[in-house]
Amino acid sequence: MTLQNLDLALRVDEPSKPTNESSTDERSFYERWEHSNRSCLTVMRYTMDKFIKECMPKTERAKDFLEYVKANYTKVDKAEMATHLKLLTTTVSDGVSGVRDHIIKLRHYFNKANEIL
Repeated sequence: MTLQNLDLALRVDEPSKPTNESSTDERSFYERWEHSNRSCLTVMRYTMDKFIKECMPKTERAKDFLEYVKANYTKVDKAEMATHLKLLTTTVSDGVSGVRDHIIKLRHYFNKANEIL
């Protein structure tokens, strides 16, 4: 039950803080959003590696946290990249399937290498 609407803070921008004149719907929506935001931050920080966690700035919003992670940490699988580059540079035409198929195969390896970057 507590994880229901967990992604609300990621899907919806932060609503304005309720005032004395705000309706009960606005207040309850803000409370749900705030709970979702705190829960998201807690889950992300709890599941993060200790060494990365120490380098992360304190953020108040889950969206900001994810944007920081996206901007500063990208995974590059070196082994997979090396495999695609090796296939790209060492693949030769077999003489049976034709030039078009060979070019398509090389293009596929090139696209896979670019996806990793």
